[in-house]
Amino acid sequence: MRKTCENLKDIKGVTLTKDTKVVVTYSATLNDKAAIGAAGNPNEVTLTYSNNPNNGGEGETGTTPKDKNIVFTYKVVVEKVDEAQKPLAGAAFELAKKNSKGDYEVVKSFTVEDKKTTFEFTGLDDGDYKLTETTTPAGYNTITPVEFTISATHDEAADEPTLLTLSGDKKTGEATFTADMDAGSLTTDIVNKKGSSLPSTGGRGTTMIYIIGAALVIMAGVVLAMRKKMNSKES
Repeated sequence: MRKTCENLKDIKGVTLTKDTKVVVTYSATLNDKAAIGAAGNPNEVTLTYSNNPNNGGEGETGTTPKDKNIVFTYKVVVEKVDEAQKPLAGAAFELAKKNSKGDYEVVKSFTVEDKKTTFEFTGLDDGDYKLTETTTPAGYNTITPVEFTISATHDEAADEPTLLTLSGDKKTGEATFTADMDAGSLTTDIVNKKGSSLPSTGGRGTTMIYIIGAALVIMAGVVLAMRKKMNSKES
């Protein structure tokens, strides 16, 4: 704090008086041990300052009242099931969050080697997300990526800030999120349907269709030519 004030004195045009207000901003990062859900992660801070401007910031000091803040974090739980709502193994997922530039950045990925049917993505905050199925169980169709928004509201003015609402609003894909505010979780079933997707344009399946179609046209032309030749001989 003393360093900040010394820097202020060095700035041209800045005058410090008894009425000058100095704002101190700090930031903190949650780690993997952060509590998820309504319990939140409380943080208290006080500022100790000098009451003696003639003693280099040393000697007599005072302390500001405690400022309390609670940071909330959430998780998305994906249950992988088949059309009969039975757990389905052999899938892998990736969750990405949209950044300030509008691009998606990967938050966490699972691989098929994890052999999971339940996938938990923890340590999330408000924002836009995209869930992509990176590996699909054999014999099933790949899902359309699910784009959704995590939204939460807080009682920020209270002495003890609390979590008021939590929701997951789907934008694209097939998913319905169930919110548990106490647990801070948004849970959804991701259903794989049996079958195989139609080949994309230019794929092997499409190429075979083109070849067969061309062969039929050629055969039809040969037959027509032979008939004309036979009719010409008869006449």
